[in-house]
Amino acid sequence: MIKVARVFDGVRDGVPYFEPGHPRVLDAEERERLARYLEAGTPFLTTTGLDVDRVDPGRGQVVPVSFRTDGVHVWTDTVTYYLRVHHLRPDPELCAHIAAAGYACPPVGTEEAARVLAEFQRFSADG
Repeated sequence: MIKVARVFDGVRDGVPYFEPGHPRVLDAEERERLARYLEAGTPFLTTTGLDVDRVDPGRGQVVPVSFRTDGVHVWTDTVTYYLRVHHLRPDPELCAHIAAAGYACPPVGTEEAARVLAEFQRFSADG
């Protein structure tokens, strides 16, 4: 079963947000290791659409929203954006998983990506 990484701390009136005290990754080396893993994930649901930067709305629609996986976890490029641009720590369970994998994202084959997509669609339908 896949695990979908949480991006935001909550949603208020339909708008996602981060709490002011959301943990940050202050160590540049750790930030880079996490970001490289996230960027190495296999895309399985892609779009050219962009979302508004929820931390700095003045930046406009600059946040990518495509989905990636390592075969176990699913995350959006949104996670990587907020890590790189605002140094916001990704979902704690995802960070622990990345560290346990030695920061090396495994390759995901076509069949495995199709399985992840099917599970993700069921997960999304179940709410």
